[in-house]
Amino acid sequence: MGSGLSTLAAAEWAGGRLEAPWVRTLTIGGETKRKLIGDFGADLVLSGVGAADTGKTLGAAGIKGSVAPSVWDVAGKIGAVTVGGTVGATGQPWELKNATALASLTLGDVTDADVTVGGPIGTIRAKLWLDGTIQATKITCIATTGVAAARSTPAVSGEMVTLSRAACDATRPA
Repeated sequence: MGSGLSTLAAAEWAGGRLEAPWVRTLTIGGETKRKLIGDFGADLVLSGVGAADTGKTLGAAGIKGSVAPSVWDVAGKIGAVTVGGTVGATGQPWELKNATALASLTLGDVTDADVTVGGPIGTIRAKLWLDGTIQATKITCIATTGVAAARSTPAVSGEMVTLSRAACDATRPA
């Protein structure tokens, strides 16, 4: 599986699979000149081997655009994950699985996402969350912010269509 990656930056990543022991910083930032909005469409597989040096298998991920239906299989702790655009597609989730902890998850419009963390999740924020699941031992905060009105579009209130009782119970003190 090779060496870990300190920094991986690209304008866009259309598909395939990124496999490494760990990634300290993943940035998909777009490029105005070539009209790339910064989408990420690859599966991400991080084994966690050697991540003890940094304490996190994925230190931080910043995706300016959208994340396509894909699987992020991250064995270990994750820092902050930020996605500016849409996450998943109708009936085709973006999956985040096998993490032991997740500091924060900030997303745009979640069409479909399944997030499974074996330990705690700090903060989850999304403009809106239409479908999917969240599983963790503890979730500190879940917030949907909505979308502000623009000249040609009305405001959309933040909403989470369904939140399973198990996910809600995970946030309550025992």
